[in-house]
Amino acid sequence: AGTETPVILYIGGSTLVEITESIRQLKRYDCQKIALMYGLQNYPTSFENSNLGKISILNERFEFPIGYASHAVGGSKQAKKLPAYAAASGADLIECHMSLNRKNKRVDYISSLNPTEFDEMIREVREVGTAVGTPTFGLTDAERRYRQGVRKSIYTRERIDSGSQITRDNIAYLRGDEDPDQYPIK
Repeated sequence: AGTETPVILYIGGSTLVEITESIRQLKRYDCQKIALMYGLQNYPTSFENSNLGKISILNERFEFPIGYASHAVGGSKQAKKLPAYAAASGADLIECHMSLNRKNKRVDYISSLNPTEFDEMIREVREVGTAVGTPTFGLTDAERRYRQGVRKSIYTRERIDSGSQITRDNIAYLRGDEDPDQYPIK
């Protein structure tokens, strides 16, 4: 601490109180570049125990980047997909082990991906990132096209006097590219 060196604080199995206190201690020693790395390290961690919902809580609670450390069974479908699910849940960083050969049974081999699987995992993360998009409510080009061509509006088929009942017979639902004049007001 007291340097510009970033700190990755592993918080799997920690309570919010413990995380908050750890951050307080790091800041006390002038450490400002902190990332929180969530992930249960059961070697391997089951899919059911991944609990990616905690990522959004951490993002709401702390102003630091939140990461996910995957320890699913190496080579499994979950080991390649969990990091992508974590990214979709708001993880900024992903930790995933790689081994050239799991048969050698080196450190973390049980949760390691081989190079081909690692590439597949990266593709999954990038693909999910594309689907998640950017957190904005400004309209994208696709949304503008939707509004023009797919979204429906209500038009009257005839003049509706004040106090008259609106029914399905005197209105029409038209898409943005349809001509409302096909239902002229009489």
